[in-house]
Amino acid sequence: MHEAIQAMHHHGVRRVFVTAPDGRLMGLLSLDDLLTALADDLSGLSEALRFGIDMESVRTSPIFRPDELPTQLYLAQHEP
Repeated sequence: MHEAIQAMHHHGVRRVFVTAPDGRLMGLLSLDDLLTALADDLSGLSEALRFGIDMESVRTSPIFRPDELPTQLYLAQHEP
């Protein structure tokens, strides 16, 4: 994908031919194809991040309640 994006940018085009090492035409890749693939990857990354945050929240317990502290600090202890 990175190589295709670079080629599109360098040549000012929205579509590139995809060829086999021997030069045979394998297909056509469009900017829309790349945007769709990148959006799917970012969505998956977002879900993984959200899941990781949720898992950390489950393993993290407060040492003090926020209303017990003299400032707006909130301390937490990570439980393995």
